[in-house]
Amino acid sequence: MKNGQTSVDVSTIAEYNRNIYNEKKEEFLFLFRLNLQKYLAGDFITLITGFNIIDFDKDIKTPDGKSTKIWVTQKFGKKAEHLISWLIKNTGYPATEGENK
Repeated sequence: MKNGQTSVDVSTIAEYNRNIYNEKKEEFLFLFRLNLQKYLAGDFITLITGFNIIDFDKDIKTPDGKSTKIWVTQKFGKKAEHLISWLIKNTGYPATEGENK
């Protein structure tokens, strides 16, 4: 653990991310025409580790050598890029210790 971090129960993290999934799933579907469950709540592991950017990158076909941020902005718009950045920053451990809603 990093300095200043405290232990967080795994079930707390999973519940936190499940709540984010329920809160953001419709917006995600509208923006990307993809199911957020695959990237955040597909199994217990992703509920703990947070947004699965690797699978998301593959599914939106981000070109080699191009950042996901740039690709999402170009293909889906700034609102979509903001959502992805927010999901990356606010899911998984230790997101429950410093939420930035």
